[in-house]
Amino acid sequence: MKQFNLTLIQLCSGQYKMTNLSRAEDLIKQVCQSSKIKKSDLPHMVCLPEVFNFRSSSGEENSKAAEEIPGGHAFNWASQLAIKHKIWIVAGSILELSEDENKPYNTSFVVNPNGELVTKYRKINLFRLNLENVPELCEPKFRSAGSEICTFETAFGKIGLGICFDLRFPEIFREYRKQGCELIILPSAFTYKTGQAHWEILCKARAIENQVFFAAINQAIDSNCWGRSMIVGPWGETIATLLDQNYGVITETIDLDKVYEIREKLPISL
Repeated sequence: MKQFNLTLIQLCSGQYKMTNLSRAEDLIKQVCQSSKIKKSDLPHMVCLPEVFNFRSSSGEENSKAAEEIPGGHAFNWASQLAIKHKIWIVAGSILELSEDENKPYNTSFVVNPNGELVTKYRKINLFRLNLENVPELCEPKFRSAGSEICTFETAFGKIGLGICFDLRFPEIFREYRKQGCELIILPSAFTYKTGQAHWEILCKARAIENQVFFAAINQAIDSNCWGRSMIVGPWGETIATLLDQNYGVITETIDLDKVYEIREKLPISL
């Protein structure tokens, strides 16, 4: 099974967890239960953006928002939805409790259709920005960094995970290619300023240089991010993208055999 339906859900998350989860759940229900959707078009995998359940620049609020994975509220929420709709969920990222109670990890986790935790990835490259006329952002001040990349196997292919600022570090994605990944998923809260300049070109570059599908799920413009969640093909073509919607959905059929067609036509030494 190399073909499957992939759904990206763009959000505009804020500081209220229950509101964020409710809006995300409404969109998941929309793509999984609507009578207007043919059974063949229902998603097999749903992906959420970075910090989808809680978003704040306050270090104190970040610490208070941290949860366990598995076992926390966001994990249980995702697990129940995965079981109910018989889907994989790539749960963007949430703040995960760490050894340093004041600096949680920024962690993406994956739940299979049985509601089980398959893997989790702790963001390795923490974001820093110090541009003129833009408030300084320094993720290392209030979050801990992970140290290991992360892949997982599905019936339709092998997938690698990154989060947001990782997009600027091509060595991560080259390693995923070496490990046989056919799709890379990048939940993000890419800022408006940096997204305007670099989002699309970097997403396409990671897809082209590794000859993989690349799915990037972003927070929306009204949360001071760039939005424009997108799926890029292994030739660098834009398959689908969202624009200025605060809350939006992309569902596309992904044929991972195309990865091997491109790699055969244009062999690249690893």
